[in-house]
Amino acid sequence: MDLQEWRNKIQDYYAGTLNVSDRAALLSLLEGLSDADLNRLFPQEEWAGINPVPVADTEIEMMLKKIRAKDTAKVVRIDTRVRKIRIWRVAAIILVVLTAGLLALLLNTSNHPKNELAVVHYHEIKVADGNRKRLTLPDSSVIVLNGGSVASVPDRFTGSSREIYLREGEAWFEVTKNPLRPFIIHSSSLNVRVLGTSFSVRDYPDEQHASVAVRTGRVAVQSESDSMRSIVLVPGKGTEWDKISHTLSAQVIDTATIDAWRRGEFIFENATLKHICNVLKHRYAVQFRTEDQQLWNRKFIATFRSSKLEIILKQLELMGNIQYQLQGNTVIFKPGRRTG
Repeated sequence: MDLQEWRNKIQDYYAGTLNVSDRAALLSLLEGLSDADLNRLFPQEEWAGINPVPVADTEIEMMLKKIRAKDTAKVVRIDTRVRKIRIWRVAAIILVVLTAGLLALLLNTSNHPKNELAVVHYHEIKVADGNRKRLTLPDSSVIVLNGGSVASVPDRFTGSSREIYLREGEAWFEVTKNPLRPFIIHSSSLNVRVLGTSFSVRDYPDEQHASVAVRTGRVAVQSESDSMRSIVLVPGKGTEWDKISHTLSAQVIDTATIDAWRRGEFIFENATLKHICNVLKHRYAVQFRTEDQQLWNRKFIATFRSSKLEIILKQLELMGNIQYQLQGNTVIFKPGRRTG
């Protein structure tokens, strides 16, 4: 592999997007690296801006013993060649090949004042239907929460990952890149792991499906009930988790539709009336009902750019041969008049 391929593989390993055989192959190759290989992967000049801290061989050995005690299966052998490298380069290598993140904690503890190691506090953010909210996180990543969403975000990011919780709802993410600190979103149905990208996550409790769609970068998605299987998504790809059948399936997504709601647009491709109403209710804070349950299954191909609910309802009425009545904040659908 050339230098860029090595670095891509290492980033994929840390992002959790390599399969079992590829991970094993990478670890085997890392064990056999020479001094020259190490210097190519982690050039000394890249660490020039960080104050190096020389560490004695005995201290490094003690640190490695602590890591081995945590999880011996995940440790790559560090021989006498590596002991001669400054601790910051050693940390970079081990952070890549360890998923436990223990060394990062040890390094943070030894190099930061105690008042910087305070407990992380999560703040719950609620967005009512009919509203949207934009948040900027401590790492400059951006989240836009759709109506009917609840998220828990930290006041700081510490340790070897950046984690937030989408308790329910829909959110758009623009994640600041940090190859050594993946960004992880936990929803009630899915775990989404990224390094730096833009994508959308939707997981409302009253909907059968939870979904992820990617515009840029790569994302690894796992279901909460099956942490052993993941789907890696690239731009224009999405995945959908069926909460009833417990299946995770990949999909091709039109990137223009991924964050249409954030721009105030609605783009539906062969969408059921039920799905359309689920989307509209979080934008306009209204409820939908019908006495004819078969109406929910009628499908539509439509793009709505109007900000007025009544204009959208009139278009649905014409396209789907249905009628609607608006009573307060409730829309009632009925079958349309038969023609011919």
